[in-house]
Amino acid sequence: MLCMVKASSYGSDAKTISKFLSGMGVDYLGVAYPDEGVQLREAGVKLPILVMNCEERSFSQCIDNALEPAIFSLNQLTEFIKELISRSMLNYPIHIKLETGMNRLGFNKEALSPLIDTIKSQPEVLIKSVYSHLAEADKPSSPFTHQQIDAFGVLCDQIENEFSHPILKHILNSAGIQNFPQGQFDMVRLGIGMYGVTNDPNLRPAISWYSTVSQVKQLLPNETVGYGRAFTAKEAMEIAIVPVGYADGYRRSLSQGKGGVYINSHFCPTVGNVCMDMIMIDVTGKSVREGDRVEIIGDHQSMEKVAAQMETISYEVMTSLSMRLQRLFVDQ
Repeated sequence: MLCMVKASSYGSDAKTISKFLSGMGVDYLGVAYPDEGVQLREAGVKLPILVMNCEERSFSQCIDNALEPAIFSLNQLTEFIKELISRSMLNYPIHIKLETGMNRLGFNKEALSPLIDTIKSQPEVLIKSVYSHLAEADKPSSPFTHQQIDAFGVLCDQIENEFSHPILKHILNSAGIQNFPQGQFDMVRLGIGMYGVTNDPNLRPAISWYSTVSQVKQLLPNETVGYGRAFTAKEAMEIAIVPVGYADGYRRSLSQGKGGVYINSHFCPTVGNVCMDMIMIDVTGKSVREGDRVEIIGDHQSMEKVAAQMETISYEVMTSLSMRLQRLFVDQ
């Protein structure tokens, strides 16, 4: 089991989550860039860490912190080997990224022979794993995903036949784990699925977002609300001010009733424009008071629902949660 903790572990907190995962017995952690791995090492995380995008300028940082780079081009591999030679290091673990249809980083089948020849001739590196990435794992009936898994198996065989040591193979992300169990190979990469953000009813969402009502105001007919006076009260009404805004990850696109929150189990739409640090919501007739708890994401309003209101995906909602939001971790 490799758990992805890139982008501050999908907006939660990479250091806290990584320490928790270490105690849960996972085998690997994955990050996008060396800086993320360095932060985990500085926090005392000891698990092996795969770095998916390691550029030449980061090789030294990677090696100094025992981070394991993904190798996706011959030029990158050559430069990494040069760095290892300068340090007289042998058998440094690397991970080979294969291209199977995603068309991002990775070696295609034509590049395998020179890749294998280079690695066999250079004792400085040792293949720890070979992996690829699915393009539409969230579609259970996708024939393209089956093609990717099959192509990956063929490429893996070609590599494994040239080396005597065991090599881990992995292609499944969270959606792939759920929808394509036949592609598990030796390891899987669990990411957003750790937080229950999935269409699997057996998983509980792990992320909630709450705030409180700062103030309640009475509006008279024709009074306006917020920047640009974007909202005008047609009749007497009550609004509440909540201290979250687009700087916290509550997008401005949720202005003017396109988004809303729940207070005392009642849906309360936004009025006016979302501000940097505040939103105004319609609480007319709902007996809302200052200090009442405000649910932004929770039992009444899922991450997926908020993402739909923002016209985006749950990944972007989670990774956009500002670091100034206080995070409370509950171990159940």
